[in-house]
Amino acid sequence: MAEGVIFSVAKGIIEKAGDLLAQEFVLLWNLKDEIEKLNDTVLTISAVIQDAEEKQQHTSQVRVWLKRLKDAIYDADNLLDDLSTEALRREVMTRNKKAKKVRIFFSKSNQLAYCLKMGHKVKAMRERLDAIKKDRKFHLDDRLVDTQVGGYRETHSSVRSEEVIGRDNEKDEIKNILLDPNVEGNVSILPIVGLGEKVIVKKILECAQNKKPEELELNTLINNLKKEIDGKRFLLVLDDVWNEDLQKWLQLRSHLMGGASGSRILVTTRSNKVAEITKTTVRSYMLEGLDVDKSWSLLKEMAFENGQEPENSEFKVVGMEILEKCRGVPLAIRTIGSVLRFKETKEKWLSFKDNELSKLAQNENDIIPTLKLSYNHLPSHLKQCFAYCCLFPKDYKIHKPTLIQMWMAQGFIRPLNQNQCLEDVGNEYIMDLLWRSFFQEVENDERGNILHFKMHDLMHDLAKLVAGSYSTTCNSKEENIDEKTLHVSFGGQSQSQIPSSLFRASRIRTFMLQGQVWSLDKSIYSSTIVASFKFIRLLDLHHMGIRTIPSSIGKLKHLRYVDLSYNYIKMFPNSITRLHNLQTLKLYKCYITKLPSDFTKLVNLRLLEINTLTHIPRGLEQMTSLQALSVFKIRDGSWFKRNSGLRDLQGPNKLKFPELKEMCLYNYGRLKFPNWMSSLTTLVEFILADCNKCQHLPPLEQLPNLEYLSLNKLGSLEYMSEIDYSEELSNSSFIPSLKELYLIRCPNLKGWWRQRRDSSDEVDDDNNHLLPFFPGLSHLVIKNCPKLTSMPLFPNVESLTLDMCSLKPLKQTSTLQIEIANSSFAPLSKLEYLVISNSTEVDLSNFGDAIECQGLKSLRSLEIRWCSKLESLPEGMGGLTSLQTLEIWYCPKLKSLPEGIKGLTSLNTLKINGCPILLKRCKRETGEDWPKIAHIPNLGGDLRQQQTN
Repeated sequence: MAEGVIFSVAKGIIEKAGDLLAQEFVLLWNLKDEIEKLNDTVLTISAVIQDAEEKQQHTSQVRVWLKRLKDAIYDADNLLDDLSTEALRREVMTRNKKAKKVRIFFSKSNQLAYCLKMGHKVKAMRERLDAIKKDRKFHLDDRLVDTQVGGYRETHSSVRSEEVIGRDNEKDEIKNILLDPNVEGNVSILPIVGLGEKVIVKKILECAQNKKPEELELNTLINNLKKEIDGKRFLLVLDDVWNEDLQKWLQLRSHLMGGASGSRILVTTRSNKVAEITKTTVRSYMLEGLDVDKSWSLLKEMAFENGQEPENSEFKVVGMEILEKCRGVPLAIRTIGSVLRFKETKEKWLSFKDNELSKLAQNENDIIPTLKLSYNHLPSHLKQCFAYCCLFPKDYKIHKPTLIQMWMAQGFIRPLNQNQCLEDVGNEYIMDLLWRSFFQEVENDERGNILHFKMHDLMHDLAKLVAGSYSTTCNSKEENIDEKTLHVSFGGQSQSQIPSSLFRASRIRTFMLQGQVWSLDKSIYSSTIVASFKFIRLLDLHHMGIRTIPSSIGKLKHLRYVDLSYNYIKMFPNSITRLHNLQTLKLYKCYITKLPSDFTKLVNLRLLEINTLTHIPRGLEQMTSLQALSVFKIRDGSWFKRNSGLRDLQGPNKLKFPELKEMCLYNYGRLKFPNWMSSLTTLVEFILADCNKCQHLPPLEQLPNLEYLSLNKLGSLEYMSEIDYSEELSNSSFIPSLKELYLIRCPNLKGWWRQRRDSSDEVDDDNNHLLPFFPGLSHLVIKNCPKLTSMPLFPNVESLTLDMCSLKPLKQTSTLQIEIANSSFAPLSKLEYLVISNSTEVDLSNFGDAIECQGLKSLRSLEIRWCSKLESLPEGMGGLTSLQTLEIWYCPKLKSLPEGIKGLTSLNTLKINGCPILLKRCKRETGEDWPKIAHIPNLGGDLRQQQTN
């Protein structure tokens, strides 16, 4: 158990006990009194836990007592989870079963035996905790609430960018060293102070080729690497190097010295010995801590709203004393600053400095104690979430949804009320840790949502420190694993055996492999794992070459998370349906075509990922916890004829998923979707792909919460909707919640509506006010939909891509008049990014008309690509007063730039590629169009090369 998290575990026990006391069987089995007594004991102990966790740092007596308590608390949690699971199992078994079977199952002998066994266990556990409570011979203060909870802030919704403060001089000095032409030799190495050979060669080769190399012998990999870099000038960055073996470094260096003159290798390390080993003729660069002024600037940025220190404040004097403990390390300053953000007065800053910082025992070069102080100030629920991340390797790119699912499996995520979704609460936890700088290096998806992030190496060290022996990363079969270990992960290196000591750790809750351990003994996922780890909650065996799953997996009743993706599994044993606690099941890239018939007994399943199904089991409406159905591959086949597929679910008992937010369907083989899909009113994200037979979509206008819609490769689809907009939707908003829309490779898509009226009555450009519009749509991509000419308009779009499709909707939108609250605004006034590609227009007249409507005043970036017939650009482009970047790619017939270009004072970047006629006119000084672009500072592509020749 990580430091400081026992309070959160105790809180979970109290919640489970409360839920059990509401169960009828607890009263019938005479368990109520014992559970109430156990609950009271845990409540009493939990009141002093936080004080004990603080005092254990300085008192061995408290530390020993707390260790006993930790072991007992986890055993109590397992016991109540057993009871909760049994209650859930009996509830599931009574659903839709004949009374005879129910009576047999609940025979008096079965009830009596279980009642006596569990009654004894609960009583023994309560007595064990009572004894620990009475053995406390020292005073502890009561704290009834988690005093460190700072609360989720709105500012977390946009995590601060990793702005580098105070390193401008260092950046300039390092650049000068790297660009110094007087360095001896072709390849020089610069160590900056602040792996096995095959692994690092593979990583370098992966960067050079921009793809993962095949599994090859070392000599072959080295030869491939030499082909990539020999004779070429390169910059290679080896980040955070710790290997101090001189011979290994010399071997690696010999493979890299064939580069052309000017090649550089940048090595970053915290080890002076590594710097001495790796340097050549270039001296090592010692990256010192930030100076006092820059440290204060960074602290202010973190500690005060908008980085602004209150006027006439005395914070700076105290802040300077606090900064002495941070030693100029930016990470330490950031984390301490995030702690101070919750201390609004000078007196609280003083208390923090005098009562906490002053007690730090810290070596000259050790910053971990300061970082740990920030950890101490986390609320208990965030402590266990952060410490759990030590199971990932250093520099690991953590996938946000997966981490949330893992936290859920361990019971770390606890919503404040029943209306909160676990995934949403988990997202808040991550945003909080990001805001406090425990996570960093955020990567967003195409929608701007956080998808991946990393932990700084120092934070990873901190996570391992606070997790202690309760969480272990195993890297060799000789490793000795503590019998009280709860969470174990294995490094990415292949190994043929699991340490035998692991199987003595009977309370294991997490068993996580990093994949590709192909030679691992099968016993780890057969009967041995079942016998050894009966309390396991998370089992990750993805990419392991597994072919069969033993039926004994059904005995692992505590399992919440199972990842068996990328294996050769063809069938699932029916026993998996006994895993009633299971929340996450990942079977992507397996060979499973059919799920067990009783699959719907997995009543807590929230996420299912599978892409090889040939049919869906009946009764999915019972799976009311489902949040996401991912990557179904529904093939057309005999299962439809047997009436056991989606079509069969259109009867009176329509499918309803009251919590489903995401649905992805791939390879659905029918012409239309079942009627029950209109009941998915909670659906937020809907993805359809490779559904080439589909001619009719579900009624999208009946999905009020839909925010994201992607249609990809629907070859037979002609119209998105069957309704007649002239009768039902004119002059109104359409799918008001929709924010992002992707229409890709739908070659026969003609329009949004199948018009029932006479085609001669088509809405013309002067009557666009009759067309419905998407009021909330901000991101629109249309690719390879050449027949699409009619759709709801998009006046508020911010990013727009039109590729191999008509530009008519763009013109129609630009002429739309919208009135809101007695005021009108120009459509497309928010558009900032526009891509036009593969247009068949000669002059982009529809785009020109849109400009003339005065609606593109915010456009910052314009890309025009692959327009083979384009001869001229609209003269109205001079009205794009906010345009900063213009890119023109492969428009071979384009003859000139419009005169208005020279008036675009904001335009700072112009790139032209594959436009021979235009390039000739833009030649420096002599080209007819040169005066139009002479004011633009940054020229790119063929245009830049032409100017430098």
